[in-house]
Amino acid sequence: TSQSNENSGKSISNSIDAFNNEFKDFKSSFPESQQIWEAQFDGEVLYQSKDIISIALTSYVNTGGAHGMLTVSFLNFNPNTGDTLGNTELINDIQGFKKAALPFLLKSVENKDTDIKQNTEFPMPENMAYSTSGFILLYNPYEIAPYSSGLIECTIPYEYVAQYLVFNSL
Repeated sequence: TSQSNENSGKSISNSIDAFNNEFKDFKSSFPESQQIWEAQFDGEVLYQSKDIISIALTSYVNTGGAHGMLTVSFLNFNPNTGDTLGNTELINDIQGFKKAALPFLLKSVENKDTDIKQNTEFPMPENMAYSTSGFILLYNPYEIAPYSSGLIECTIPYEYVAQYLVFNSL
């Protein structure tokens, strides 16, 4: 609606102003610092159907320290109501899903510094989404591996997990 778009614009503008003001306060307190602050944001529609819309939001923020922080968040929406769908509303049989998804996760982490092995309890990520190429599990840095491992993305073709997904007629 135009009201929510108007509020979003104000919220974004307010967030930018707050970020800039924090940087000015930092520079005022530490004028000798050469640190430059940076914030980047991007959004992408991953999948859209009559049943679900999946969106990826990517942010990178660097306000000092050893490195900036890259974070990807998936949001899933009911296109008819606009309501956000939680991860528990995407999968109808979690144990079946975990069993079917494990080989794909193991393949995704085979060259990463992580403790995930064949007999590991399957760690469900904070971010899951539908895409045109399959169901995506995304683990942000520190979620299942150290920062140096980066993002761990596991895309599972629908034919392996469709029976465990709520929206399986994609």
